[in-house]
Amino acid sequence: MATSTISRIRKSISEARKELARYNRNIGVELKARRECVGLSLKDVAGHLQVSVGLLCDMESGRRPWTDERIEACRAYIQTNCNKVKSCQNQTNKKK
Repeated sequence: MATSTISRIRKSISEARKELARYNRNIGVELKARRECVGLSLKDVAGHLQVSVGLLCDMESGRRPWTDERIEACRAYIQTNCNKVKSCQNQTNKKK
């Protein structure tokens, strides 16, 4: 009886780890796409988040986990830069 309970717990833990890995990978893919769309480098965002370029690269690829704080800080930084790019594009278009 105890062996089957342990087996179920191990299976649940394994499934939770897989789900967490998928979540981290999806967040990383989303933020990388946004970062690249705005034209920010890994170094730009890593500097803002105060992490190494290697760590940010690992987070974007899903090899390292994202914290909620880093997700929000990254999204806010990218959005701020996106607004700057749009503002510059709007001014450029008006000049044409």
